[in-house]
Amino acid sequence: MIFEKSQGSASHALRLSALIRSLKDRLHNDHDFYFGPAGRIMFFYGLASLEDDETDDSRYAEELLVESYKYLRKVRAIPRFSSVPATGWVFCWLTNNGFIDIDLDTMLEDVDLLISNDVQKNFSIDLINGGILSKGSYLIERFSLTKDVINRDKIEESLAYVVDEVEYQFQQMVNSKTRTLANSNDHAVDKRIDAVVSSSRMYAFLNKCMDIDIYSSKVNSLAQTIAGHIIDQTYLIPSLSSSATEKAGRLESLLLTLTAIAQSRVPFKEQELFLKFYSERVAGGLGFDMQNPQISVFSAIKSLKFSRVLAEKSGSELTRLEEKLFDYLIQSSFTDPATIVGIPSAGLAGISGIGLSALESEGNLSLGWEDALMFY
Repeated sequence: MIFEKSQGSASHALRLSALIRSLKDRLHNDHDFYFGPAGRIMFFYGLASLEDDETDDSRYAEELLVESYKYLRKVRAIPRFSSVPATGWVFCWLTNNGFIDIDLDTMLEDVDLLISNDVQKNFSIDLINGGILSKGSYLIERFSLTKDVINRDKIEESLAYVVDEVEYQFQQMVNSKTRTLANSNDHAVDKRIDAVVSSSRMYAFLNKCMDIDIYSSKVNSLAQTIAGHIIDQTYLIPSLSSSATEKAGRLESLLLTLTAIAQSRVPFKEQELFLKFYSERVAGGLGFDMQNPQISVFSAIKSLKFSRVLAEKSGSELTRLEEKLFDYLIQSSFTDPATIVGIPSAGLAGISGIGLSALESEGNLSLGWEDALMFY
């Protein structure tokens, strides 16, 4: 049994074991339009790490990796909603986690050039799901791992373009937001929440840029501006943390924002108070109703992952929320897939995401896959 270390009851452990068996069967046919097979690859490599010997799980993970490499070798252009950055990113993730030992410079040489040229020549319509932050996230991982000096210089130059585009998109978003300030209807509130979430994703990306120390002056200045915007706007949206809200997505939005702020590389004076104020409100799972048919499995997956990162980074006590979210995901996995938003064929938004959540919850693993949710 995979989950012998479960701290729950015997029936709970059996249920989890049954969950993994069910997920393994369904994951063989789980396809994600945005992220390709990356979710399945991460799940099966994580699962194989809990097993002593080579198994069907590890062999299947390797088969998926070979298929992904063949896909990358055929790519000659990056279409909208492309899984190219995600597929390349997962090779970096596997290397960082010690699952594989390969020459990434040789394997990803063409992808590096393709994405670097793309961000220098083309404006991204989207922020995530293959957009500028997805490409930027891939380039940051490659900048950290490449041993080729020429390639490193090319990637650094391309990341400067990404930062400039992030700044442009942020300014466009701020200008657009000012036209909705006079409105207080649900649509206007949702737009403002979306703006806070987008700003938080940008902020998370800029924090990654600080880690590799590129374009420092511009990155630090822009990050400070965006952090101030996030805090100001979050305080102006009371319903974001109100127990009256029925939208589970607002819990996810708040957790994503708190996670981005908690991971700030440059602490600022409002940070501690902001995190304390809102962490107390999400601790009880405000805005999360398991009986709500509108709830998204993907929203629960992201909320669970962000709550774990937030608890680790800020020391917030979110155990009750994590248990509630994970119980919901277990229930969802045994429900008719046609009735659940986010399942089937949704990769990290469905079966793959539930599987990774289960491995971390009961397998005592820390797989560090939150960037996949922050940028995709």
